[in-house]
Amino acid sequence: MKKYIFLEDVSLKLILGMAMISLRLWELSSVAGQLAVLLLAQALLAWVFIYFVTFRFMGRNYDAAVLSAGTCRFSDLEQLEWYCKHAKCL
Repeated sequence: MKKYIFLEDVSLKLILGMAMISLRLWELSSVAGQLAVLLLAQALLAWVFIYFVTFRFMGRNYDAAVLSAGTCRFSDLEQLEWYCKHAKCL
C-alpha cells in the first residue's frame, strides 16, 4: 500500500509541475482583476460561513475551532477539485 501512495504522490507532483510549466500567464492578464475579485469574494464568503455558522453552532470552544479549521481545509479541496474538473490546462 505504501508504494501506491508514493506513486500517487510522484504522479501528482509531475502533473502539477507540467501544468505550471505550460501555463501562459500573459494570456490571463486581461482577466486578472476579475479573478482577484472572485478570489476575494470566495475567501470572504468562506470566512463568513466558517465563523458565523460552523464556529458559533459548534459551541465557540476549542473543538469548534478545530472543526472550523477542518472546514477551511475542506473548502480549499472542493475548490481545487472543481478547478481540476473544469480547467482546460491539464
